[in-house]
Amino acid sequence: MTRPFIAQVCLGGDGCKYINALIVPDFETIRRHLRQKGQNHDGPDGLAESPVVRELIQKQVDTVNAALARYEQIKYFAVLKEPFSEETGELTPSLKMKRRVITEKYKDVIAGMY
Repeated sequence: MTRPFIAQVCLGGDGCKYINALIVPDFETIRRHLRQKGQNHDGPDGLAESPVVRELIQKQVDTVNAALARYEQIKYFAVLKEPFSEETGELTPSLKMKRRVITEKYKDVIAGMY
């Protein structure tokens, strides 16, 4: 299922009570949306840290959660500044996520969600 403001999601929660998600926003779509609303944010750092962007993503997470059983729902998420990529080692050449690499790279972000 695709969501217009979300480019990539890596779900986690193995060994934890709750599901967490590392979410990479679709920066271009969000910029377009904000321009239409008369708002402007520069660069991915500003977008990733913006409360407006977090609210847009929270609404999409809530929509997905509504169709899931309680134990399947995303309880915590973090908005990342950069997309997962093959160059950074987070994706395989066929663009599959390397969960171990992502979990290790963002272990402090994940720990902060709990």
